[in-house]
Parts: sequence; structure tokens; C-alpha cells
Amino acid sequence: MMWFFIFYRARQDGAKLLVSLLVRFS
Repeated sequence: MMWFFIFYRARQDGAKLLVSLLVRFS
């Protein structure tokens, strides 16, 4: 179950990074 938590956490951080990039370049 640990790998699932790590994957979920990484996906969340990736989404935040994507949103911040979109906000910066829009």
C-alpha cells in the first residue's frame, strides 16, 4: 500500500506544479 500512497502523492504534486505553470504563463 505504500507504493500507492507515494504514487498518489506524486500525482498531487505534479498537478500542483502543472497548475502553477499554467497560472504563470497565462
